[in-house]
Amino acid sequence: MLVIDSSVVLAWLLPDEHSSEAESTLRRMREEAALAPTLLAAEVGNVLLAASRRGRISGDFCDEAFAKFEQYPIDLVPMQRDHVREALALGSRYALTVYDALYLRLAAEHRAMLCSYGTRLRAAAASHGVTCN
Repeated sequence: MLVIDSSVVLAWLLPDEHSSEAESTLRRMREEAALAPTLLAAEVGNVLLAASRRGRISGDFCDEAFAKFEQYPIDLVPMQRDHVREALALGSRYALTVYDALYLRLAAEHRAMLCSYGTRLRAAAASHGVTCN
């Protein structure tokens, strides 16, 4: 099982962030289930909108990229208050944002591999006993 964060999804969607590592993770999703907290959709949408506003991508590309994101086989897991409370503790322990800590919490809960390009999140995962891509 994989837990996918927004840095990986955006590497799939944004041409200037494309990488062979991201493509490898995308191929892996054909064989393994993928999860993410529901906040993934908002994070991806926000980055795409900001990129459009800055002229990095067009408005049409923004819409097309989000539609493509919606087709990825990632199960979005609703976050409850107790999940956020756990993320607060993880964020405090590892100096993460609550957003990043929610990915770490989900990966730990499901004993899943965390797929992220965030340096701090990857370090926290290693310290927490969660495997990273």
